[in-house]
Amino acid sequence: MAICLRKDLNSTTMKILCLERDNTTFQSLDDGAGNSYRSSFELFPFHEGKDHAVYKGMLNGTGPKRGMFCAVKACVTHTGREADWWSVVEASRTGRQMATLFNQVLKRQVVRFTLPLVAQMNKVSDFSGVMKLFQPHEKKLKLKEYVLLEDFIEGTFKRFSSASGASTDVGEADMTQAFSHFTWHQSRELGLE
Repeated sequence: MAICLRKDLNSTTMKILCLERDNTTFQSLDDGAGNSYRSSFELFPFHEGKDHAVYKGMLNGTGPKRGMFCAVKACVTHTGREADWWSVVEASRTGRQMATLFNQVLKRQVVRFTLPLVAQMNKVSDFSGVMKLFQPHEKKLKLKEYVLLEDFIEGTFKRFSSASGASTDVGEADMTQAFSHFTWHQSRELGLE
């Protein structure tokens, strides 16, 4: 078996039989605090919905999240464009602003939002097609397509309200209902409705 090593800017990528082994992105746009990251990630998604495929990856770069796991989201129905992700980034920024205001009112941090990062695909693994035989999925990654890098959050998720705003479990959902109500008032005052 031949193993080829190729030097890129600040990393060594590994090829097996001179085939690209990893899915990787270029450096992301700045996170607003002077940090940017690139990601290397798995060959098949751990979740695939009708709109997005989600892969587990690792952040590499210059900031404090270097070495942390991330979720890499890709568009399923088309090759992702940078513009596809701006509404997600903007919604997260707005959520972060609302969380900051809410936490100030409560005088403690109860709600926290992280900001996703937009990055462009640098390399697509040559083994992705083979992996589809073992892990069937729809998404076929492409060079230069844009993906979203988000913090990887482990654990069990629970829905506290429906899309219409109906509470599912009032006892556990009190804080989420309070935050939802707070953001409704704040968004009206800020003209965000």
